[in-house]
Amino acid sequence: MGRSPVPASPADRQTRSGWTTPPTTGGETNPDRGSLLGIMITAVVGVAWTQWGASGVSGAASGAIRVVGILIGLVILIWCGRWWRRAPGGSDTTSGALPGPRSRPTFSSAGFLVVNALQVVAFAGGARLLAATGHPEYLVAWVATVVGVHFLAFGRLFLTGFYWLGAALITAGFAGMLVGIAGGGPTGIKLTSGLMAAASLFAAGGWSIAWMRSRSHAWSNQPPVSRTGVHLETVNTKGSS
Repeated sequence: MGRSPVPASPADRQTRSGWTTPPTTGGETNPDRGSLLGIMITAVVGVAWTQWGASGVSGAASGAIRVVGILIGLVILIWCGRWWRRAPGGSDTTSGALPGPRSRPTFSSAGFLVVNALQVVAFAGGARLLAATGHPEYLVAWVATVVGVHFLAFGRLFLTGFYWLGAALITAGFAGMLVGIAGGGPTGIKLTSGLMAAASLFAAGGWSIAWMRSRSHAWSNQPPVSRTGVHLETVNTKGSS
């Protein structure tokens, strides 16, 4: 006798990392657009951080840093663009930026808006304080630290994967501060905090791409799923018994 079919639960049809289950015809499975948008944001912000870090130097070194940052960002954006049209829409998440358990939507949530509002206040307050104390060169380190803290809050509210990104950005901020205290000056602070922050965001995007590709390949080898959530292969086995 064949196995009894086991209907797939809603959690099976959409994982907590922004993925949908194999379509009814089988084949490759794609991340949703919310997941892709999360990766695209990391790419764009990563490029911005490389430009800020490169502003600490001049000449060929600055140009090389800027070009490399733009190229890495473009690679990530192009990959996301290739899957954008095929991706299911309607998922309001940032989960794709970092694989891990997801509990609730982010972009439209009150928590998302409050955390980002507090982040803007911290940016402005920190900039005024640094300017008033005569240390505006530490602004890049301050911004990296604040962004890191905001990702820690996202990790608590939405996705555990944001914890490591937040920790990496806070490390970038403190590293820049230490370089400044050691006498590295504005150049050293910008290079350290700017490039470490960029590397953290690019790593998040690159890791997400690799993880999504592995999930896609894994699910493409699974049996098709009917619209009722039943594996068709299981139904056929029972019908032939």
